[in-house]
Amino acid sequence: MSSADTSNHCFVDGRLFADAGGDPGVIRHEHHVIPRAFGGLNGPTVMVCTGHHSLLHLIGSRLIHNKPFFELLTHDPKQDQKLLWLASRIQIAEAASRGDPNKKSVIPLVLDAPTQAKLVKLAKAHGVSRGKLVHLLIAQEYGKIFCE
Repeated sequence: MSSADTSNHCFVDGRLFADAGGDPGVIRHEHHVIPRAFGGLNGPTVMVCTGHHSLLHLIGSRLIHNKPFFELLTHDPKQDQKLLWLASRIQIAEAASRGDPNKKSVIPLVLDAPTQAKLVKLAKAHGVSRGKLVHLLIAQEYGKIFCE
């Protein structure tokens, strides 16, 4: 595999992604080497398949929490080396950003369709993004309750 076509192959095992003509089960995911949650929003990325993406985040989480992870490895030395390298970047980035007041958190928010429509309409009415609207509403409610 040449360096010119690595974006069409899983970084960990080299399988060709489905959208590039490979196996239909090999779905492309973009992985931020330094996770967005730990400051890597504009940093380098690699393409990995769905399974390896989930696996490297699970290993990274176990590294952060000092939990065993060896049973998660593939037992292929080349693949494990890549998984551990990527997972260790997660651990290092988390430790570097721990306690940083500017660190942002991603919070999944599940909304039904009517509530989503209301959020979009309110954001447009205020001329802000949906995320900024949520920030404003939290600040407003916090100020009311805690008199700030």
